[in-house]
Amino acid sequence: MNKSKLNFFIEMFSKLTTAILLCSSVYIFCFNGFDATLGVAYIWGVLGISLLLSVAYLPFLNELSKKAYIIWTIVYALFANIVVMGVALLLGWVSVKVPSSIIGMEIVFIVVYAVVWFFMWLSLKRSAQVLNEKLKEVQKV
Repeated sequence: MNKSKLNFFIEMFSKLTTAILLCSSVYIFCFNGFDATLGVAYIWGVLGISLLLSVAYLPFLNELSKKAYIIWTIVYALFANIVVMGVALLLGWVSVKVPSSIIGMEIVFIVVYAVVWFFMWLSLKRSAQVLNEKLKEVQKV
C-alpha cells in the first residue's frame, strides 16, 4: 500500500470511527438512556466495523468511470449495511424481537453512511483539485 492510500485509509478509518461513536451514542441514549453500560465488545465492534469498511473503501481510490463509481457506491452501501447489521445482531446491539431497535439502527446507519460518504467525497474532490493544479504547473514548464 503506497503512502497516499495509507493516508486515505487512516483518514477513512478515523472518520468512520468518529461518526459511528457519535451516532451510536445518540442511538444508545434514545434506547437506553444515560444509565447504559457498555462492555469492551462495543469498542471492538466499532473498531471492527471501521476497519472492514475502510479496507472495503480502497477500490474507490482506483480510477473508475462514472457508471462504475455509482455501481460501486451502491455495492459498498449494501456491504456496509450487512456488516453493520451483522455486528449489531452478533453483539446484541439490536434484537429481532425488538423491531424498533433494528429500525433505529437502520436510521443511524443511513445517517453515518451519508455523513462519512459526504466528507470522503469532499476529500477526494480536494485531492483531485490539487492533482489538477500540479498537472497544470507541470504542463507550463
